[in-house]
Amino acid sequence: MHLLYEFRYFNSINKGIDQIIRVRGGKEIKVTVSSARLKVSSHSKKRFVIALKYDGENDYRYLVATDLTWRTQDIIQAYTLRWLIEVFFEDWKLYEGWGREAKQLDEEGSSRGLILSLLFDHR
Repeated sequence: MHLLYEFRYFNSINKGIDQIIRVRGGKEIKVTVSSARLKVSSHSKKRFVIALKYDGENDYRYLVATDLTWRTQDIIQAYTLRWLIEVFFEDWKLYEGWGREAKQLDEEGSSRGLILSLLFDHR
C-alpha cells in the first residue's frame, strides 16, 4: 500500500469512528479511529493498519501491527501505554550510567549496576 492510497483509504473509503480512549490508564481523550488489515507493499506482507486522529488534529497518525489476531481497541490501548515504558527505559539508562547526565559515563559507568548485581549474587 502506498502513502497516497492510505490517505484516500482512511479519509474517504474507510472513515473512522469517534471513540473515547484512556491514555496511560488515566485521562480519557476523544479520537477518531479507523483500521484495516491491508497488504503493505514496503513490507510485502499483510499488516494491521490503524489510523488515529486525535481531537483537533487534521491528519491521521498510523500504527502498523504485525499480529493480525489482535483487536483494534487492544492495539490502541497498548499504544497509549508506550510512554510509560519509554520513560522507564530512559530512567534505567541514566541510572546505569548510559545517559549524558550520568556521573560516570561509558563502560565504567555502565558496569556499576552489573558489579553490584554480581556482588549480591556472590553474597
